[in-house]
Amino acid sequence: MKTLYKQYIVVTLVVIVASLGISMFFLSQLYNNQVRVETDEMNVEIAQEVAAFAESLPPERMEDYFQSVAALGYQIVLIDENQQLTAYGAAFTNRELTSEMEALAVSSGIYHGIRDYKQQFSILNHYANDVQNTIGVPLQMDDGNYALFMRLNNESSFTEMHYLIVGFLVISTIIIFFAMLILARQLEKPLKQLQLATDQIAQENFDIDLNIKRNDELGQLGTLSGNGPAPCGNRSIEKRLHQQRVARFPIAAPQYPRLCDGIERCG
Repeated sequence: MKTLYKQYIVVTLVVIVASLGISMFFLSQLYNNQVRVETDEMNVEIAQEVAAFAESLPPERMEDYFQSVAALGYQIVLIDENQQLTAYGAAFTNRELTSEMEALAVSSGIYHGIRDYKQQFSILNHYANDVQNTIGVPLQMDDGNYALFMRLNNESSFTEMHYLIVGFLVISTIIIFFAMLILARQLEKPLKQLQLATDQIAQENFDIDLNIKRNDELGQLGTLSGNGPAPCGNRSIEKRLHQQRVARFPIAAPQYPRLCDGIERCG
């Protein structure tokens, strides 16, 4: 049998899951339409500044410079005209280059991987550890042309504030769930007592003592159902039940001689 308590728990879980799903949907829309675009533009400026400074350095110092940038929390991939790849910083999980990325070493333009990367659930694309999820700019050095791809690694982008926000959401969800459980318990107990009282009344037992002490509709219903009903109320109910039984199963009344008939015979 489906109890109210179980149904309340199921509804609570459905509401929590639905709320999280709807929130994720709207957050994804916000990320796609605003956050992703702004993040892409910001990283383009950083990549162009890194490339401009690298072009001013002699080729023998380029290695140390990119190592220094990677130490600041960036993942860097450098490819030359022969498609030779050199990586700095944390390794990418996927290092497969697209044709657009390979062509950037011998052409001009900007690769907007952060803005256009769509391999996972929308909001999770931000943390995809994929070389395609980067910003690419051309780099011209004395020893040849290169393409520079870079992004902030996940450890640097997932700051303490993100941990606080995630912790807040998790703790809030747990508190809401247990609060709903307590509320369901408080509703279930008086309802069970009212159910038992109804069963007793159906069996014509009106000696019911309900211990429902609430200042709400359930408390009022408990008072009306069994908290010390007046004796006349019991007798009134019993009288109506007796009338219903008589109407359902009529018994012929005994025939008594009328008083006037006896008087006439005596006279």
